[in-house]
Amino acid sequence: ASINSVSANSMLEINTRSATNGHSGIINFIKAPNTSGTPTATADGEFLGRASFIGADTGNTLRVGAQILAVQSGTDSDSVPTRLILNTSSGSSDPVSRFEISTAETIVNEDSNDVDFRIESDGNANMFIVDGGQNKVGIGVSPAKGMLHIQPSARTTNFSASDHTTYADIYVHNPTD
Repeated sequence: ASINSVSANSMLEINTRSATNGHSGIINFIKAPNTSGTPTATADGEFLGRASFIGADTGNTLRVGAQILAVQSGTDSDSVPTRLILNTSSGSSDPVSRFEISTAETIVNEDSNDVDFRIESDGNANMFIVDGGQNKVGIGVSPAKGMLHIQPSARTTNFSASDHTTYADIYVHNPTD
């Protein structure tokens, strides 16, 4: 089934008008391997749902720019273990995994792409940054000068290695130096 429109208006709208808490628009993606009757169990690795966001490239070819995937991750008698995956295209390839929530962990950049990961704070655009191409982490600084580069905004306690361990891959910068 398709919904087609040539206007700028939304093609599909789910609108629930209710003063009762809990009444809301719902979209269900249901996967059941059987063709009729009682549903049968889905298997590990099956796609449970997919939302694709598609546009046309400069050659007028339709391409997937981003996807949200739900993939079953194992089997259980009381639940359906699932991985939720966010894929995006960098403009030079098909979408790749950027962010994944699995049953045991949350993963950023599962496909090991040359993509940076950055967290901003209220006062620092580079509060925490992982440089995917250089394999370096900066805290309060970008670019990082070593595997771990920490640059506080003000002088903090001194860093010392009391166990005589070499910290060659850690660069701690004193902002007054």
